[in-house]
Amino acid sequence: MTADRERSREVQPFNHTGHFSSRTCLAASDFWVGPDPLRTAVDQSSKDLSFLEQRLNNLEERARTSHARDLIAEASRSLARSESLLQDLTRTNDGGSPEQGKSFEEMERQFQDLKSFRANLATKPNEIKVEAYTLLTAYQDLEAKLDGIHQEAVTRGKTELAEQAEQMLDEIGKGMSKAASLARQFSLTPEDSKKASDLFQKIEGTQAQIRNTLSPFPKGEATFRILATSDLAETFIIPLLKARSAGESFRAENGDWYYRAGSEKVIVRKVDQNPFEQLSRKACDLLFTDREPSPEEKQAFSTSFGGARLDSLSTGKVVALDALTLLCHPESSRTSMVPEDLKSPQVFLSGEEGSPERLAAERFGFRVTKTTKGLPANAILHEPDAIGLGLYHREGANIRAKRLAWKAGPTTLELKPSPFTVATKITAFRFGSRLGTLRTQSRRQLS
Repeated sequence: MTADRERSREVQPFNHTGHFSSRTCLAASDFWVGPDPLRTAVDQSSKDLSFLEQRLNNLEERARTSHARDLIAEASRSLARSESLLQDLTRTNDGGSPEQGKSFEEMERQFQDLKSFRANLATKPNEIKVEAYTLLTAYQDLEAKLDGIHQEAVTRGKTELAEQAEQMLDEIGKGMSKAASLARQFSLTPEDSKKASDLFQKIEGTQAQIRNTLSPFPKGEATFRILATSDLAETFIIPLLKARSAGESFRAENGDWYYRAGSEKVIVRKVDQNPFEQLSRKACDLLFTDREPSPEEKQAFSTSFGGARLDSLSTGKVVALDALTLLCHPESSRTSMVPEDLKSPQVFLSGEEGSPERLAAERFGFRVTKTTKGLPANAILHEPDAIGLGLYHREGANIRAKRLAWKAGPTTLELKPSPFTVATKITAFRFGSRLGTLRTQSRRQLS
């Protein structure tokens, strides 16, 4: 054996680039008796390819729960479902059915899942993107190695090995394409991020509206129906119900109140237009109002209930009193008012249309010339030349406005505002919260 042949046996089957060395293979073919190195290289490449494919499958599985596009698509479907339910609730205006309530609970649960999905997108995409690029590099290295093996197999006429190598090169190309696609998918664009934010904001807004529209129970299941004018529902009736029995109250977006205590299901609706007409039409079991019925309304009630009188204690009763307060700026020199002042060109300031203060002022014949969204007792502090018309028990004990006394005539004493002058039926400026009720069952439930 010559020295040259001895040196050729020591040459490795791969050169420094990872490609098969033709010189090495030729030398080995003359003297090696063991397995063909080319076959061994192909088998090892097959194992390497299987390992990369397994990594790719695992990465794709993780990516299925972290795709920004999937988040946007699911959020769009969630918004559509929420908007559809809101439209149905708005159209029927009955507080929703039990089925709709359950459907909304499921929507809320799915939206919470979407929020978790979105939170994961803040970290997972970067991890997947980095791993996808690492996997792409590994595929490229194996492709370069297998390309050399394929060329050597073709040169040596190893048709079977060449075909096997070529098939693996095709699989490598598909794997590289998938890895590159994953890397691109999780490069979250600013447009995708903004679209997702907009969708989530709309879903939250829509579900908030649904939450306010859905009632704890359908209106048809109510065991007692109450109508109330002005703010009597929240300031008087709901506290009265809570004092009677421990229960839960819920205020719907349309202003209706729902109260549940055991088997009792009470609906309290706010109504400022024709409350006595609705009572006469039997649209409620009980009416709380802070205004007197007109003669026509009394007659309609009597006709509807077989001659019953609305002003009879058996069907209607004054249950609470409040007093109209006459207010002025704290630095005003005025201390009282007389009937003649009502005919003067005075600016009278009170609440907006339908407010308790406005209803009381109009009931006593005051011509309101200026309105405020808040309490007249507060607004009068910025109106030194006006007279405010408020309600005693809505103003509190620490108001800054000055309350004026009332002097009914030249020889009468001034009636100064105090809790004792409020709850008396002989006070000129008093009005009652009148309770109108249907007889029998309604009265038994009230008692």
